[in-house]
Amino acid sequence: MMSGTDMKKAAELFTELRDYLVSLNDSGLYYQTRYACDTVRSLEAPEDAGEAEEIIRRAFRGLFPARGGLSDVVLWDGDQETRAAINEPLRRIEKELRTIVALHAAD
Repeated sequence: MMSGTDMKKAAELFTELRDYLVSLNDSGLYYQTRYACDTVRSLEAPEDAGEAEEIIRRAFRGLFPARGGLSDVVLWDGDQETRAAINEPLRRIEKELRTIVALHAAD
């Protein structure tokens, strides 16, 4: 079972992801933006820790599957430094969520 600290961190990361996707206002990311919004809403009042953990796991798998989803999204800009900067939040959030979910995969 995930610790309270890990669940809180995951909830913060999903909130950051939601805010980032909303700020992009990219219609090509409508599904992912909606999923992130629904996840944050669900994490605001889970029935118990087990439900919160399941929401986190399901949302991570849904948003960052092995193929497709946000794992394959690259936001384009002609300038390489700008492109790296606009994609950094997405990569960082994915990495941190993957670490949390993987730590508790055997639980």
